[in-house]
Order: sequence, then C-alpha cells, then structure tokens
Amino acid sequence: MDALSTLDNDTTSQPIGFVMSREEIKNTEGLLRYDLARFRAWRCHHDSQFKEWFNATQKWQTERL
Repeated sequence: MDALSTLDNDTTSQPIGFVMSREEIKNTEGLLRYDLARFRAWRCHHDSQFKEWFNATQKWQTERL
C-alpha cells in the first residue's frame, strides 16, 4: 500500500505509511500535506460505485436545501 492508503475513512485514522500523527506535526505546510493526503485517500476518489452514490447524495442535499 502507498502513503495515501488508509485503514478506514474516519477523520481520526492515520494514513498507512505516515510516520507522524497529525497531532505531532508542528508547521502549516506539514498539516496541509497531511490533510491533502487524507483527502486524496477517500474511497470516493477510487471506487466508482461509491463515487456515484456520493455524487447522488450531494445532488440530493443541494436540491433539498
């Protein structure tokens, strides 16, 4: 697995391959890189069925609100 893979998609898990946890990062650049890697690791970026459901839910929420 690469550094962008995760154990699951909750916001508390650390991407596999990352040496430091988010709490240990002391500078803004490091935090941005860490959070960007977490964003890119979301299932919706790799799983076409999940992406379809995710987009349908976003559309429904937009129309509802």
